[in-house]
Amino acid sequence: RRVLFRSTKANAASLDVLWQVDMGGNVYGAPLIIGNTVYASSGGGSSKSLDLETGTPGWTSAALRTTGSLAYENGVLYAYSITGSVTAADAMTGMMKWAGAPKGNPGGDGSSSPIIAGDVILIGGSDGGSEIIGGRFRGFVAAIGKADGQGVWTTFTVPETAAGASMWNSQAVDLEAGRAYGATGNNHGAPNTDSSDALVAFDLKTGEI
Repeated sequence: RRVLFRSTKANAASLDVLWQVDMGGNVYGAPLIIGNTVYASSGGGSSKSLDLETGTPGWTSAALRTTGSLAYENGVLYAYSITGSVTAADAMTGMMKWAGAPKGNPGGDGSSSPIIAGDVILIGGSDGGSEIIGGRFRGFVAAIGKADGQGVWTTFTVPETAAGASMWNSQAVDLEAGRAYGATGNNHGAPNTDSSDALVAFDLKTGEI
């Protein structure tokens, strides 16, 4: 870390790797740094805690599996898994606190990262397989209770007669305005909807568009 902060044009060619750790699989999301600890996840495999200065591993948790990034608040880590569930774990030990699914269990592959918004965690619903084969999956945004993992609301981006408009990325949140914002992908075949390839605003309390 110190070497990177001191980098200049003059010494850029001499920079070297401080440490590296084999995560046991592909790392898609950005690592999370809290204090002197790095938290990183190897796709659908597991997450690790690592010492920031040395890379020395701390704990490994198979419960925290995500292709996105982890979220953190008040000593708790949150992960949105490739199976469409959300898991909370103690940041010090990696021990799972709870696991929950969005209200209605809409499925999806969990490609976005969880976003903490007050008392809830927001996730975006997507399904890469349905996009490729033209399946009937509907994109959505869901709020899950931060304390217990219970689904609060799930709002689909298209009606039951349509498909797609997945939320591939994470939502932006304005707590003062009480809104969340998300960008959708394309429809998975006809009919086309105005909510595909669009920016959508959601009420944080109700999920209403």
